[in-house]
Amino acid sequence: MVVYTLDSIIRNYLMRRGYSLHCYIQGLVYGAAGLRELTLDDIQIVNTKLLPIDVNTSEVMLPSDYVNWVEVGCQVGQKVRPLVPDDKINSLPTYTSSYTQTTYTQQLQNVQSNNILLYNYLLPLFWNTVTWNDYGENIGRLFGWGNSGASDTFKVIKERNVIKVNEDLMLQQGTIVLRYISDGQSADASSQIPSEAYDTLNKYIAWQYKENSRSYSEGEKERARQQYLDARDVLRGRMNDLTPEKVLRIFQKNYLAAARS
Repeated sequence: MVVYTLDSIIRNYLMRRGYSLHCYIQGLVYGAAGLRELTLDDIQIVNTKLLPIDVNTSEVMLPSDYVNWVEVGCQVGQKVRPLVPDDKINSLPTYTSSYTQTTYTQQLQNVQSNNILLYNYLLPLFWNTVTWNDYGENIGRLFGWGNSGASDTFKVIKERNVIKVNEDLMLQQGTIVLRYISDGQSADASSQIPSEAYDTLNKYIAWQYKENSRSYSEGEKERARQQYLDARDVLRGRMNDLTPEKVLRIFQKNYLAAARS
């Protein structure tokens, strides 16, 4: 896939318009804003990063260009095991008596230790109620005995700019794999502008130059805006992966045999 950089697009635009390099910073501001708008709805650049988990808080800092997550998972060899979103995870941080952020699990260690002692005391009494067959096999009857909950879960807390990982999840590498939609403002994302968006970004820069200048009339500004919107419609058509074969298959899947009334 042919890609362009924001730098090359702006320099090409300035040369074609006969502008000096003194206008580069202004074009860079317009180009970055246009790229952000195109990335959110049309281009949707997906970045993949390996992020470390803070063992003291079970949290991961979100990237600065984060918009929305595509997949959150953990590495298992060459594959990624996806984690499951869980809205029940508490979004509020918890602190120790010295105002250091910690996990809820660490705060409940003393309570858990008492529960463990009680569990060890009642364990023999519990197993005496289990029915065994003549071969020493446990035949069940543990009615109401269920799983305490899955640990492979997470929650994105955008107001705190973190991902909260389930505190019971054990990861060998201490990292998670995050695939997310970027706003196109990071160094690696802004260097990957597809060729389909080249003309649209040029039209946006041209529109903004006229929109923020006193040398152009309202009619010229509106014409530049309409040229940008037309180019954006073309971009959406180019980025759409709908083909005649897919349309035909949609029709075929919805053909049903029905009796005539």
